[in-house]
Amino acid sequence: MNPQVARVSLRDVQRPVADELENVVLELQRLIAADFPIVTEVNEHLLQMKGKLFRPTLLLLSHRAARCNDSRALTLAAIVELIHLATLVHDDSVDHSGLRGGLPTINGLFSHQIAVIMGDYLFSRWVSELV
Repeated sequence: MNPQVARVSLRDVQRPVADELENVVLELQRLIAADFPIVTEVNEHLLQMKGKLFRPTLLLLSHRAARCNDSRALTLAAIVELIHLATLVHDDSVDHSGLRGGLPTINGLFSHQIAVIMGDYLFSRWVSELV
């Protein structure tokens, strides 16, 4: 290994947009909120599984690098993460996965049917938001 190559962590990359990423999580909560108890319960679990926010980080860093001043950036970053979450929920359902990142999947915690419906719900929420 080359000793001159600096190691950079994801946290280092995210540092310039750390405050915005916190707001992305709040926006994500707004996007997936529903008045149905089962959806609320599943969403609470999903937000624990949100991951590293790598995709929203790339969007926000690109936004900053382009010197854009578009108030929709946070919503778009949340939508990118929502698309990712929806695909993971469906993927876990198709694969019958019980765990993801050490946490129970929607499929494992609830049921295959709930996972498919929730994946569809998440897809519908980001499409509705974009429209």
